[in-house]
Amino acid sequence: MNTCINELAFLNFNFLSTLMVSLQSAFILQMHLLVSMTKAYRPVLMLLVLLAIGISAAEVPDLSGKWNGSWTGYDEGKGLHIMTENESLIFNFTEQKDRIFAGNISIVLENGIEIDQVFAGAIGLDNRTLYIAEFGRGYSQGTIISNDEIELIYLADGKNGSVAIDRLYRANE
Repeated sequence: MNTCINELAFLNFNFLSTLMVSLQSAFILQMHLLVSMTKAYRPVLMLLVLLAIGISAAEVPDLSGKWNGSWTGYDEGKGLHIMTENESLIFNFTEQKDRIFAGNISIVLENGIEIDQVFAGAIGLDNRTLYIAEFGRGYSQGTIISNDEIELIYLADGKNGSVAIDRLYRANE
């Protein structure tokens, strides 16, 4: 009986040893396949990295020149206002260095009053978002929709606060 037990123990040990060797071989084979696949995808990975670099290095848009616009707004004490044909809005971007710019705004109201303001701003890292400080009062944040179209959201708080949505189009000069 001891001999049978010894033989069973030997067979069981032999089986376990063979199983361990098989598992190790399968693991090594899987690791080899993984490394091979990684090598096969390296060109694809490099292409994706180069595309990402190219996208982030996009050219800063040139805002220089005159932009005509329209607005819809709300003024404290006056309520909702939609620009009429007798009113005008002109943004003139006079300076730009990389993502920083400056210029002046000319607004003519229906009653003939003309408002002129100086502004400066910055283009966001995405080359689409605009941040503008109007030195008379208020701030605008906007989006460059295309080379010839911008949308701005104007905000002024405090007494006589107001909000407006401006739509600007590059003037053909």
